[in-house]
Amino acid sequence: MSVQVFKYFRAQYAATIFSLALLLGYGGGALFAYFSTDNGYFVDLAFLALVSSVTVFVFSKVSLIRERIIGPKIILGVGLLFLAVFGLFACFAAMVLGTAEGIPLLAWFSGADPETLVVLREKFLKAREGWQAIFPYINGLFTGALIPYCLAYFFLEKFKWRWLAFFAFLAYCIVFIEKVFFLKAMIPLLYVAFCVRSGSLSTFVFVASLCVSIVIFLGVVSGFGSGIEESSGDFFSGQYRAVGTLNYLAWRAIAVPIFTAADALAYFSEGLHSNLLMGATSSLLSAIFGLERVEFEHLVFAYQWGQTETGTGSANSVYFVDAYVNFGMMGVVMFSAIIGVIFRMIANSADEALHAIWPLFAFGLYVSGLVGNLASNGFILIFLFCAIVQVRHYKTRRRDISGGMHAPALLPESR
Repeated sequence: MSVQVFKYFRAQYAATIFSLALLLGYGGGALFAYFSTDNGYFVDLAFLALVSSVTVFVFSKVSLIRERIIGPKIILGVGLLFLAVFGLFACFAAMVLGTAEGIPLLAWFSGADPETLVVLREKFLKAREGWQAIFPYINGLFTGALIPYCLAYFFLEKFKWRWLAFFAFLAYCIVFIEKVFFLKAMIPLLYVAFCVRSGSLSTFVFVASLCVSIVIFLGVVSGFGSGIEESSGDFFSGQYRAVGTLNYLAWRAIAVPIFTAADALAYFSEGLHSNLLMGATSSLLSAIFGLERVEFEHLVFAYQWGQTETGTGSANSVYFVDAYVNFGMMGVVMFSAIIGVIFRMIANSADEALHAIWPLFAFGLYVSGLVGNLASNGFILIFLFCAIVQVRHYKTRRRDISGGMHAPALLPESR
């Protein structure tokens, strides 16, 4: 028996799902938090969530631009795509692992305590210095959209090296014990298995159990919720102390994004006196506009918790909070409209691999800014790639050529 409900998670419903997630998660969640804490910034957050949700939904239904670029495309063999992307990524991963002060997962097996693991995780990528400071940006370009897109395509085409690529990437995602980073590998596989094809209920149960097990395992490895005998503090605040790994993970998934967004609004009002930053929170926009970079996410983190030992602690907020502190309500509406148009373009694309990564794009927007997702996570590169390149399997290209299409294949490939 197939899991029919997954048809409602296809790309054609992406904007609707995302709009509802904003409305229920940040709108309803913020109102619930307000009645729990009496913090007025939660009301502001709920209003911004309502405006953003409606704007995304409306603009996803309106055709404003040509949504498909019609014209000749570069024909690229799937084998060459695999060699180029995963060859370069393998070199990068080897460099990261070889120059790391310590590998967090291996350190845990060696008996490292949670405090040491936190420092090692930050130093694995975020706290690199000198020429290695570029590592987080390269990592974002590879893992944000490019490799998930390629994985989706490999599974769609049943490429013979697809499982090697999947498990290699999954291992890299887990090795530095980031809590949900492994979903960058799992989501393309899940989309292809259940949204494109009719995966069985037993397969879904197995994969879902595997995902939950990985999350719990990473929570245990990180020591979250350990050493606390009784929960204390308000659930929607940084003062909450969770008992056990599952309680901590629930708090981290539900409450932390909401009160972090409210804290960002509080710091913007109280710490920056509501002075619009005009793009200064973004490395790209600050460079374009000639502004001094304001590391707003670091300031908010320090406002919440105090800064970490490495000074890299970040408290990223949902995209509409980032838009608001930079450009006010106009920015919220503008960024939401852009997102609605992007979801519409993804849904109307004929590229199933692009469809498969819409949840990653949506999740990125749910917890961080639009510009960072497009630029640093590489989604803008994927959109351009899909516009000018057509990836084909050898057998598909051979049929096209025999039928009169004369575009040359760059690399013959067999399954």
